[in-house]
This record gives sequence, structure tokens and C-alpha cells, in this order.
Amino acid sequence: MVTVRFSFDADGYIDGYGSDYNDTNAIEIEQSTLDSIAFGATKYINGEFIIDKDKLAALAAANKPQPTPEQQMIATLMAKVTELEAKQ
Repeated sequence: MVTVRFSFDADGYIDGYGSDYNDTNAIEIEQSTLDSIAFGATKYINGEFIIDKDKLAALAAANKPQPTPEQQMIATLMAKVTELEAKQ
């Protein structure tokens, strides 16, 4: 078991935790439970951790790596070269 203090964003989602707690804001939980928290998509309601699946999907989509402009240009060029080679 670990004892932590959670911090919450404006919408009530857990956005971090720390060990700087006191008797009034400490929560004792299993390490595996702490490890399963999806920061920014989990709320602590009535002693339970609730993961918002839609919020989690939105966070994952926002954090999805995007190709750089150079990578996009190379991909476009390769598609054109492949198209030209197919015509020969």
C-alpha cells in the first residue's frame, strides 16, 4: 500500500499525485491501482477511480505522433515516384 495526495484539474480529473500529504487529504491505495490511473482521464468519486473512456481516447489522439513537414514531403514524393514507375 502507498499513501498519496492527488491533484485535480478544473474538470475534476486526476492530473498528478505526490507524497506531500496530511491526515485530511491522504488516500491509501495499492501500488497497482496507482499505476493503472490514466492521468487526465480518471476521477476519484466516492472512493472509486473512474476512467472516462471518451476522455482517454481524446487524450490518446491528441498525443499521437504527427509526421513532420519533411516526412510528409518525402511520403508525397515517394507516392509520385511509385506512380511514375507504375506507368512505365
